[in-house]
Amino acid sequence: MESPQRLSNKKLQFIRFVFDILILPFLILGYLSLPRLYAVLRFAEPGDYLTSSYYNLNLTLAYLLAASYFLGKQVFYRSTKLIFLVVLQVIFIIRIVDIESFRVFHMSFSPAFFANLELESFRVMAYDYWWGLILLGLYLIVFFLFFMKRAYPPYGKRAGTILTVLMLLILVRSAVVLKKQSWHSSADFAVQLLVEQAYEYYRESDFLDSLQWTETELEVINNLGFDLKPVSFDYNAVSLQKPNLILIYLEGFQAEFTRAGGSKIKGLTPNLDRFAGNNTYLPNFYNAVTPTINALISTQCGLLPRFGNYSLDKIVYAPNILCLPDYLKGMGYQQTMLLGSSPVFSGIKKYAEFHQYDEVIGRYAIKERYPEYRKGMTTWGINDYDLYRVAVKTVDRLQKSSPFHLTLFTLDTHPPFDTSPECPVFSKDNKLFNAIHCSDYGFGMFYDHLGEIGLLDNSMVVLAGDHMPHGGGREYGRVFAAFRAPGFAAGEGRVIDTISYSPDIIATILDMMGTGLTSKLVGKSVLSSRTQFQHLVSPGFEIYNGKFRSAGKCDKQELLKTTLRDETLPLSDCQREKVLKKLDSWVLHRGF
Repeated sequence: MESPQRLSNKKLQFIRFVFDILILPFLILGYLSLPRLYAVLRFAEPGDYLTSSYYNLNLTLAYLLAASYFLGKQVFYRSTKLIFLVVLQVIFIIRIVDIESFRVFHMSFSPAFFANLELESFRVMAYDYWWGLILLGLYLIVFFLFFMKRAYPPYGKRAGTILTVLMLLILVRSAVVLKKQSWHSSADFAVQLLVEQAYEYYRESDFLDSLQWTETELEVINNLGFDLKPVSFDYNAVSLQKPNLILIYLEGFQAEFTRAGGSKIKGLTPNLDRFAGNNTYLPNFYNAVTPTINALISTQCGLLPRFGNYSLDKIVYAPNILCLPDYLKGMGYQQTMLLGSSPVFSGIKKYAEFHQYDEVIGRYAIKERYPEYRKGMTTWGINDYDLYRVAVKTVDRLQKSSPFHLTLFTLDTHPPFDTSPECPVFSKDNKLFNAIHCSDYGFGMFYDHLGEIGLLDNSMVVLAGDHMPHGGGREYGRVFAAFRAPGFAAGEGRVIDTISYSPDIIATILDMMGTGLTSKLVGKSVLSSRTQFQHLVSPGFEIYNGKFRSAGKCDKQELLKTTLRDETLPLSDCQREKVLKKLDSWVLHRGF
């Protein structure tokens, strides 16, 4: 008859066996799923994150980790627990960063993430999320102290041998399954996505160098309007005009939000419709790129950047390319960038520093300079109504040192569509309509102020939607665009039906200023040369013979075999990609 002590040990070992085989993997699965559960509770639908693929892959990963932990204990007992806890916590933290990146930037790990890894980014994160970082640090300390002190009696020799063989089989099976599923598992494994994107980020320049373009292909690219050569003009020319420039980017503002763009909702955007009706309106203006940082660079540099699609800093920020603020600096402009969010996010400040803005005023600077607007903070930053009130104070200051250039970014029409309580309520249950109406209301107040102080007589005002609305189902489409300039039908109303897109903004502005330039890289002035180039190519679409076609993907190996010929228009996805890669290559090597 077995002693009570022996029976107790067997019972304990059976419990441990059940725990190691069944309970521990599911505990690991549950623990590593907490970030996605948080995402579902905060801003997403369960089906967006907690899919069957996610559970299957992560359960396999959990078994792999549990088996590795058990087998490691058989050889390196003391260090295995530490290694296991470190690995588990690293995966957990990377998944938190993955979720937060998507929540804040609407994109997870990508080259955009690595391009913004700088000291100021960490300072902003510490300033905004200090309490969360403190709690995370305390949690990690408690987690390690608690589990490092836990001790479990070892298995008997026979039970240990059986379980070792079983765990070895589980380990091998899990590794094989994960290997087979690696082609799509980056969607569910933040660590894999992080590694893949980091690798792609650092190898893109090598791939660009491997591409070649024949004389015929360069002619095809030139016929599309890609004018890849430096441009210059005489800063002292008699014809040169130097009006003040106010360039406003309307966040996620598709044309159909306005009556001018085809909306059937009366009174939603009365001020933007007034501006479009009294000045020059572009009904066929498309966002060539997305998100906001891309729109900024595209409109001010005449480029088609792809932030988040294997781009490099030298392609995205174009430090060696002269952009609109560089030209204006040479013309003696005082230049200010004003935005309600943090300028560090998405790399906007980095672009401004590369291209000679004199000052960048973001959410923190606004809070310091204008304490009365601290209560007007929304999820993203300063709401549009308060931002336009800051813009009023800014132009009052800048007009004393004319000519000036003010770039302004609105914010309210970005999810979750928070607005100022001082704005009139347009809808009782539609936050998007309220955000659109409030942003329009703020613009109307600002525009009326420009008229009251006489700035409209010597100022150019340009409005453009930066991209299509987030969450609207379409990344590319018609966005609102209109402008007013002294001598260009101001107050009369004019419609330019020419199909145009984001990079055309810089060429149009420089054309209206009398520089003699009607072309800047991909961009063409809508007043002249764009009418001759109606075949539009962008990373997300192509417009040929007036028809819009969404772009697909092109495998890199197929791209290496692709050739460009005139008779193959419209372009295939790989031909379109080869055209765009020529632009990327030119920007990357410009000045070298």
